[in-house]
Amino acid sequence: MTVTAHGTGEAPETPEVPPRDGFAKIDVPIVQAICSKPRWGANDVASRDGGANIVAIDGVPPTREADVDTGIGRIALTG
Repeated sequence: MTVTAHGTGEAPETPEVPPRDGFAKIDVPIVQAICSKPRWGANDVASRDGGANIVAIDGVPPTREADVDTGIGRIALTG
């Protein structure tokens, strides 16, 4: 999954992502750079109900105790 974050009032273009092998389909959500909840898994072969989960964000395994700094923002697991 590639997530594009943008500032208020901006309208970014959806980046092209080349097809990849694996169970995850090509997801490119565009979210405003505030508190957002990207959806994942809606069009993937594997599902959260089936046990799929996020294993890395920019190569860093996520935890509920530590946010991941991507250089342009910070991602925190919630819920």
